[in-house]
Amino acid sequence: MSEEKQTNDHQNDKELADLLDSSLKDFGKTRTTDDELDEMMASHDQEAAKRAASDFQMMLQQMMSVQEEAMKAQGEGEVDGASQEMPEDARMFFNAMEQLIERSGAVANAQNTQEMVEGLEALRGPDSELEPFMAMLMQTLASKEVMYPSLKEIFDAYPKYFEEHSAEIDAPTKERYEKQREILGRICEEFEKEPNSSGADEAEAADKPDQPAHTDEHIEGEKGFEEIGKLLIELQALGYPPKELVGTLPPGWATDDTGMPKVEDMNQAAGACNLM
Repeated sequence: MSEEKQTNDHQNDKELADLLDSSLKDFGKTRTTDDELDEMMASHDQEAAKRAASDFQMMLQQMMSVQEEAMKAQGEGEVDGASQEMPEDARMFFNAMEQLIERSGAVANAQNTQEMVEGLEALRGPDSELEPFMAMLMQTLASKEVMYPSLKEIFDAYPKYFEEHSAEIDAPTKERYEKQREILGRICEEFEKEPNSSGADEAEAADKPDQPAHTDEHIEGEKGFEEIGKLLIELQALGYPPKELVGTLPPGWATDDTGMPKVEDMNQAAGACNLM
């Protein structure tokens, strides 16, 4: 019996010694180099960009489907991309949307960094055939006059929402809402840097066509617009804000588990599109 006990004790001592040696070896290792940290962060950023592109692609597909149903309901003919009955502006819109879906899909499905960079350049590069469409769309939707008042109102309403509803929302949702408010604040700051445009300013500029443009202001405006675009993409990736702050989604739309809008009933969504 004592020999068996000695054997067990010896085995336990050996296992303990091996464990200690292993721990000491690990302790002596360099945990993570700067290069490894950079690689880790780059990989994280790539995954985030691919997720955002995938979400963007899905929303474009849903929006396109809703618009197709709405146009059919209005009697504008079958929307198949080849129909000659479709109005020219509608055909151009759908062609641009199809290209956006295709190229955002290329980013979402990129197998390596090079493919992702090429996909992003195809979306936003100055030589991209989509650039005029994207510029017009973003400059209209992301203009200070259109976006700032409502975004500032939502941003200012978050503290009261947290005060009244913090007990009703789980930790991940609250964290997502807090990130939304942080990004909204940064967007509002960018808008507040922009000068307010007015009809008087535009009329004065039209009366003096020979005067040089304010190049510095134009460059700063472009930088601010680019930063707002990046922040809007980050905000979109965080899903839909609390309905108490922005109201309910249009008929036929719902949110998934991450807060992203999605089409739940195509007919209802198309009907809502007709009314807008």
